[in-house]
Amino acid sequence: MAMQDHPSPCGRHPQILLDKKCLVGQLKNSTTAKSKNSKGVHLEVSFEAVDPPAISLCLVSCVDQTGDRLTAPPRILGVTGGFVLLAITFSDSVNRYLRFIDYFVYKAGPDFASLHLLARPYPSSFSPNMAAILPVSDNSEDFAVIFPHVEYFRLESRKHYTLHIYRSD
Repeated sequence: MAMQDHPSPCGRHPQILLDKKCLVGQLKNSTTAKSKNSKGVHLEVSFEAVDPPAISLCLVSCVDQTGDRLTAPPRILGVTGGFVLLAITFSDSVNRYLRFIDYFVYKAGPDFASLHLLARPYPSSFSPNMAAILPVSDNSEDFAVIFPHVEYFRLESRKHYTLHIYRSD
C-alpha cells in the first residue's frame, strides 16, 4: 500500500510502500502521533519509513497500559495521500474477554503528524475490506471515511448498501 503526495519521512522519495499489518511496539520519531481511544487510554502511532523497494512499517503502542490492551495486531484499512485509516482492537479494562474496535485516522504532515479518533457511531458490522478514506478535496487537510454496510435483509442484498460517512470538516 503506497502513501503518496506528502513529504516522505525518508527524505529521498515522495512515496513509501507500507505494510497493511501493523506491529505492536513503541518507536518515537518525527512520525509519532498521540491520541486516546474511546475509553481515554493513551496510544501512539509511529512509522518506520524506509525508501522503496523496502517496506515501511506502522507501530502502535498503548502508552499507559492501565488495563485496556491491544488484543490483535492493528490493521491499516486504507491509505490516501498522507492519510492512513487504522482499526485497533482493545480488550476492556474490567472484563478482558470483552473487545472493542476503535478507528483512527493518522495524518502525516511536514511539521507534525496527528492521530484522530473517529467518533461513534459507526456500523457495528461491516467488511473492513470495504472501508475507505478519501481526501475531501485536492490539497485538503480534511478527509472522509466511508463505511459501507450491506443490507442483507433485502432481496438484492449485494446491490444495496447504506453508506456511513464520517467527515473531518
